[in-house]
Amino acid sequence: MKPLHYTFIILGEIPVKKNNYRVSYSGGVYTDRDVKDTIEDITNQLAYARKRPKPSLDKEFEMKVDIFTSNPRKDLDGMVTTLLVCLQKAEIIKNDNLLVHEENRKHIATSAKAIIEIALIHFYDALAG
Repeated sequence: MKPLHYTFIILGEIPVKKNNYRVSYSGGVYTDRDVKDTIEDITNQLAYARKRPKPSLDKEFEMKVDIFTSNPRKDLDGMVTTLLVCLQKAEIIKNDNLLVHEENRKHIATSAKAIIEIALIHFYDALAG
């Protein structure tokens, strides 16, 4: 039996959500509309790429991410955090606190995209229980 494994390719720049918080006139905190739209687009790309129904990962998982960006100043951890939010919203993972191992790399490129690989750590244990 083949382990539960996902590979996704996300097209476009990955925003760093935490760097885009703004304070409103009333003192509240919000995210710019364009950042919200980009995060929604990434979530939709993930949900569409999932295609056939697979269960959400509700056990410990590992993730490998290669992010291609045109901006060398972008924070890698911030982009990965945004991707984890999108993976959770797309119901691919149940909770990002189940991530136990990650390998992330940032590449400077003219064409922006992200390649995400996710797999269960203890696949056969997950089948049993």
